[in-house]
Amino acid sequence: MTNQISATSVLIDGRRLPFIGLAETSLLYRTTIERLGLGGSETPQCQILDGETVVAYVSYNGRVWEGEEYDPGASPLYCPSVVTGKIADRFRSVIQDWLGAERCTEIDEINRQRSDNSCATQDYCDANMAMDQAFRELGYDMDKELDEGFTDLMSFYWNDAWSFAKHKGFSRQA
Repeated sequence: MTNQISATSVLIDGRRLPFIGLAETSLLYRTTIERLGLGGSETPQCQILDGETVVAYVSYNGRVWEGEEYDPGASPLYCPSVVTGKIADRFRSVIQDWLGAERCTEIDEINRQRSDNSCATQDYCDANMAMDQAFRELGYDMDKELDEGFTDLMSFYWNDAWSFAKHKGFSRQA
């Protein structure tokens, strides 16, 4: 669901920034909203421009939409939950393959009892390696990421996918 557009800059509340990509713009916008603690009605517009023409905008949830305003029949150009959902499902599958159904049921039970954000997968295996395998199986160049250092976007995908997988549970099929 990641489509490309021709764009040169991003305009947020009158501030112009260079356009890097749809995912990066979505992440920047959501991170800014969260850091400032803004609610939906307080959030400034985030427009993606090609020259002076608005070609897309980012909604509060981080989805990127083509055009200048909401179209009820449109599909997003980029949706962060679709990307992280795919990674999370692959991660769950790797954990299921590695540990089996019984241990995955135990992991889900432990996770339900925990009050912190930790995940019980780490108690049973090197779950970072399982996440790394999930990324690789989906075509991400993890060697490059590790050599050059994780980008904010990759860190977002990694953490969000892990949270999504934990919430969905490891013992159930996607």
